[in-house]
Amino acid sequence: MKKVKPTVMEALSPWGDPWDKAQTLQYLANELDKVAGRVGSTELTSFQANPTLGLSNVWELRDLKRYGLDVYCTGADWCVDTRKFREWCNGKIEVLKKTPRPKTLQQADQVARTLF
Repeated sequence: MKKVKPTVMEALSPWGDPWDKAQTLQYLANELDKVAGRVGSTELTSFQANPTLGLSNVWELRDLKRYGLDVYCTGADWCVDTRKFREWCNGKIEVLKKTPRPKTLQQADQVARTLF
């Protein structure tokens, strides 16, 4: 069975639980740091960053600019700096922390607590 990994676009979608989206962003920042550690540079090309972020092509990476991520072009490829990515994730996480959870999820948590 293939393991499904979360993508950056899932974390940016308007649907879903804010807490899950915050955890996804934290996970992706950690995974991108691991890739940077293996490569030996904090500046990752689309070829290096896209599999971790769950993106299919360079244009999807470039489109993250509209969400405020500092993605830039160096020569023939688009790049992202892992330090800037973590700062961007932390900013998004702070906003998500202030977002209320949907009522159905809160009720499900209360029911789960009473059962255990």
